[in-house]
Amino acid sequence: EEEEEEEQGWRDGFPQGGGENLRVIEEDEVDASRNAEYIKRLIRAEMRAGVPADRILLLGFSQGGCVALRAAMTLEERIGGVVACSTWFPRLRSSARVSATAREVPILLLHGKTDWVVPPALGRQAAEICRRIGLQASLEEFEGVGHDITPEIIRRLRKLMQELAPRIKLT
Repeated sequence: EEEEEEEQGWRDGFPQGGGENLRVIEEDEVDASRNAEYIKRLIRAEMRAGVPADRILLLGFSQGGCVALRAAMTLEERIGGVVACSTWFPRLRSSARVSATAREVPILLLHGKTDWVVPPALGRQAAEICRRIGLQASLEEFEGVGHDITPEIIRRLRKLMQELAPRIKLT
């Protein structure tokens, strides 16, 4: 029961039924910042292990997409790209700044048109905010897709990975 309450907590700001009457999503600033910093540490660890930064792709779904967007805004390394699925734009302090490096990283937002958990309007809003603050963001919406990762989305992710981080030919 406690687990169910915890899961509900991050989406308390969504209207029932996924309507267009959107309210502010409550987020814990400390946890959100800590999560974004953790993601950036993981990226640096991969680079220390020999993975070129431009071959690292960051993907997040739902709340994880929100974390991915927050981490992307302050990237110090030019990674290959960011994908945020069925998500919203994170609430930020007014003092939040976008790094110059972040402005070079392609961001793809994917959202189902029938998402019942995170209304599609929030995905459209996230893409617009990203572009407004100088990020290279694009949005693709999927007909008949809810709050899911479907085979169609997997195919789109695969195509994106092949574009951003093509296979390395070993000799």
